[in-house]
Amino acid sequence: MSFDDILFIEEDLIKQGFESGISVGEEFGKKEGFECGVENGYSFGMEIGYYKGFINIYKNYFLEKEENSKIKEQKLKLVNDINDLITSFITYPDKAILRKIRSKFKMLISNLSERQSILKQTQALEYNNKPKEEKPLCFNGADIDF
Repeated sequence: MSFDDILFIEEDLIKQGFESGISVGEEFGKKEGFECGVENGYSFGMEIGYYKGFINIYKNYFLEKEENSKIKEQKLKLVNDINDLITSFITYPDKAILRKIRSKFKMLISNLSERQSILKQTQALEYNNKPKEEKPLCFNGADIDF
């Protein structure tokens, strides 16, 4: 070992530590990102699945019993709009589409006697309404931006 090697040993060790830290950080970031993605995907899937299931039941049960053809037509249009928005959200997840789904869903259930109960269920499913401790750590309880 030469004198020059001894002089630059600290610099070489810092460089090695930096490179090692980068590779470990990349691996950790991938793992954490994957875990957050799975959890968020599950949460959004639960909410979208609820809407999809509800409108299928609504269409086959409530709309069939509707006697006023004008109201039936309006509600059927809302159901179809929600269904189209859900398909769009699945293809291209976007916060604006999710807001539209939620808004149209509230319009759909506005005249149901069980509206409050249904709203409580949907609010429990909406990801951003969950307490900070129920959200993934990587988001620190902040609202999700797509």
